[in-house]
Amino acid sequence: MAKGLNHRQFRSLLDEVESTYSDLLLHNSVRWLSRGKVLKRFASCLGEVKTFMSSKGLILPELVQPEWLEKLHFMVDMTANLNTLNTTLQGRGGTALHMLEEVLAFERKLTVVARDLQRGALLHFPSLR
Repeated sequence: MAKGLNHRQFRSLLDEVESTYSDLLLHNSVRWLSRGKVLKRFASCLGEVKTFMSSKGLILPELVQPEWLEKLHFMVDMTANLNTLNTTLQGRGGTALHMLEEVLAFERKLTVVARDLQRGALLHFPSLR
């Protein structure tokens, strides 16, 4: 994405295949809260990224390795959860007690999420599912 020609060609490919997104975001051009959305968009456009990379003659074995893809989708889901927590901690009028309650509730949620992951149900992991 750093080179203009590749960026234009990739955007053209996304238009041709009528992708949901018209472009990928670069993580350095967005705020911290949006970085989870960058991962989500990348995961959504993974097929188009593979197509583009193969058209350039570049082979990235990570893009087809199940273990790497599982980690990517796990990170998409976890950053979404962390972004939700971070959003609830921000804003005016929030007391320290309210923030502590939010953090403790998030910790309890993590135990539920860990059980869900161990059972393989993946109810709290829509991207990983």
